[in-house]
Amino acid sequence: MAKGNNGNYLQHSIELANASFLQQYNKEKSIHISLTHGMAPYEPCDHCADKDLYTRNLLQSAFDLAQNDLLEDAHPILHAYRGTNANFGNYPNTGELLAAIIGRDHLFGTIAEVDEEKCHQLNKIWINTNVEIFNNSWRNGVKSNNMPLCSPKGLNKPWLFSMDPNVFSQAEEYDVDIGNTSELIYQSDRGFITTIINSFLESKQPGIATIFSYGQKNTVNPFKEFATTIAENTSGGIAFYQVDQRGGNQPIGAVIYYNLINDNRPICPNNIGQV
Repeated sequence: MAKGNNGNYLQHSIELANASFLQQYNKEKSIHISLTHGMAPYEPCDHCADKDLYTRNLLQSAFDLAQNDLLEDAHPILHAYRGTNANFGNYPNTGELLAAIIGRDHLFGTIAEVDEEKCHQLNKIWINTNVEIFNNSWRNGVKSNNMPLCSPKGLNKPWLFSMDPNVFSQAEEYDVDIGNTSELIYQSDRGFITTIINSFLESKQPGIATIFSYGQKNTVNPFKEFATTIAENTSGGIAFYQVDQRGGNQPIGAVIYYNLINDNRPICPNNIGQV
């Protein structure tokens, strides 16, 4: 279920800012995407979001703004919410938001999703496009022979790799016998993530990797150390973003940049700040 809170706004604002920014590096305005958690194309938001209006007020404000006529230079998240008619009862996933502003025909790559029914929905909406659906965990998307989440050979367009596990765990590695491990990220996942990023770096194309963690109850420092190590191991520039307003568990996004001209970076919308 989509949570329907400011974490959605944080994640999708950053992903769309980065995707639209990367289009400048390709004359056809196309990008290659590698998404670890597809979700269904549209899902109702979790009812628990109704219990605390403070934790979803930025998302609500964005929905409200998207109902109005938008200036061309309005942030991509607003154009995407308007284009998908996003609301709490019918919230779009990353793929649909990207299709709304990039154009479905300009997207290439792979979306991973473990749930078979959600994959069925994804396959229907992405049929006859250049985006493939991988019905398996994102980790197996690195382990499998054809490595669908990694860069294809001869990649000639900018790329966006994005992952949004539910929360970062300080445990060294996942235990397959405990719960739905696809919703967590562990210390040992550094190797999987580094493998994916390095495959894209071989293309020498501009690219951005985004890693999100929700439900941080105490400190975000362990997650920041985790993401910083990945950036250092792949020679990328890194920045961290959170919603400016505090309260509840704090979602955080790590954004790692590669091969950008003059290290120029996309601009995040109001109420999201670098930390």
